[in-house]
Amino acid sequence: MATEFLRCQLRRRLFVVNGNKIYFEKKYIRHLSSGEIATALRPFYFSVHPDLFGKYPSERAINESSLQSLSSYIQSLQQNKYPRPTDLTFYLRPHGTAPTNNGTFKSVKISLGQADIKKTVVSILSSCNLPTTYVDNLTPSKKENINFRQEFRTKAYNYEEQGGNGNGPERNIKKVKTESLSDWLSENADLSKDKLLALKPVREEVVRLQKSLCDKLFLKAILWECGWNISHFRGCLLAFQALAQHHVDAMTVLKGRTLVFGNDTGVSFDGQILLNISEVRNNWLDVLKRIIKLGKRGLLWKDKYSRTIHKECCP
Repeated sequence: MATEFLRCQLRRRLFVVNGNKIYFEKKYIRHLSSGEIATALRPFYFSVHPDLFGKYPSERAINESSLQSLSSYIQSLQQNKYPRPTDLTFYLRPHGTAPTNNGTFKSVKISLGQADIKKTVVSILSSCNLPTTYVDNLTPSKKENINFRQEFRTKAYNYEEQGGNGNGPERNIKKVKTESLSDWLSENADLSKDKLLALKPVREEVVRLQKSLCDKLFLKAILWECGWNISHFRGCLLAFQALAQHHVDAMTVLKGRTLVFGNDTGVSFDGQILLNISEVRNNWLDVLKRIIKLGKRGLLWKDKYSRTIHKECCP
């Protein structure tokens, strides 16, 4: 599928309204597609193709080099770039005609300097005395007629109506609505109440699980020090409850202590046992076993040795 070549032909005029600049511009006029370029230059390629000069290495090398330069020039135009003007030399060999004068061919010098790809194609064909009928018969693009005066009146009026924002980028910036705390509360109060009511069963279950674990494991308290919502807290409690049921011996270290679910693992300065909520139950179990190895005495060291305990539990 041929890729259409669009080349920017920019027409712009500047108007000033109250000291502010307003530009009006129309651009993008269609020229030749890649397929149309290849079709138009086909007679040229058949006359200069290096394979036609197999017995003449000098002419073959020159045509190969010139074709590479020509391809690069056309590609630059297709990418909306403006390559430097250059002169290319080609040797022509008409079909069915043998070289004259012991292998000499007609030499053609093609000057490339146009910024328009259609003019470039016509120039190549004309320099080689090849027909340009195909290019001439291509339907030209209709250029838009720009009524700058009418467009200026419309945009200048819109500029004044919109408080001087004109057609600049600031026009697309969404204006932030000024809102007071009381306005925000009145708008979100009902939504907050609905969410609170929806999570009531979860909160009740969390309280029940906390009490159950504290009673069974003789914990002082179970705390949640994480920004995640209460549903995650319930998940941690359920996971720890299952762990406690299968590893009763490891839970003895929790007696009289505070268990904290958060983002850290180990023992705090106050002797609290910290479990990271992002870790699996087996990791929690390993932490408890390491604390047991340190002995009960280690848990009573709050200041001087607490950092060492934390380091030992979390190598």
